[in-house]
Amino acid sequence: KDIFAPELARNTILATLVASCGLIGYWGASTWLPMFMIKERGLPANTAFMFFIVLNVGMFIGYNVFGYLADRIGRKKAVVISFLGTAITLPIYISMTDPTALLVMGPVYAFFTAFVGLMGSYLPDLFPTRIRTLGAGFCFNIGRGISAFAPFVMGFIAQKYSFATGIMICAGFFLLAGLTMLTLPNIDAQKASSGPKDL
Repeated sequence: KDIFAPELARNTILATLVASCGLIGYWGASTWLPMFMIKERGLPANTAFMFFIVLNVGMFIGYNVFGYLADRIGRKKAVVISFLGTAITLPIYISMTDPTALLVMGPVYAFFTAFVGLMGSYLPDLFPTRIRTLGAGFCFNIGRGISAFAPFVMGFIAQKYSFATGIMICAGFFLLAGLTMLTLPNIDAQKASSGPKDL
């Protein structure tokens, strides 16, 4: 009940929504991208999974760059850029048909998925020390639990329409996560104005 106290309930609800939307988009897209490559872009299975490995290279670079960026411009701004970057680059990525373009654009999309790591540094500071781990764990893991259904829902959409349609919906969840993130407090600015405390 502490994380839903009047002074914290808004942060708890909004942060849970951010985590839910971001992870729905992430797992929905990540689960079905290999099948999208095979079924709708005609790539051989071994080639499609090689493309998926290249995505991890872009993700590795993105996690490190966004960690540096978060220290420079603030965690909230870095998370918002990450979400909006995925919302923009994912539709561009899946609209491509040329294998070379897909190979190049894949790591660009994956570069922006750093929000998963960034949330781990942002969410705890939404809560006071005595319930910091509880608050962050609740928001992220409720989001993760909800996102567990995303691959099944996207699979249903893919059967009824197409893999591209399902993955495009994931981009909408990234956009919603980024816009919701804008409504949460700028923790870095608050700390700068009040000085070091509660550490």
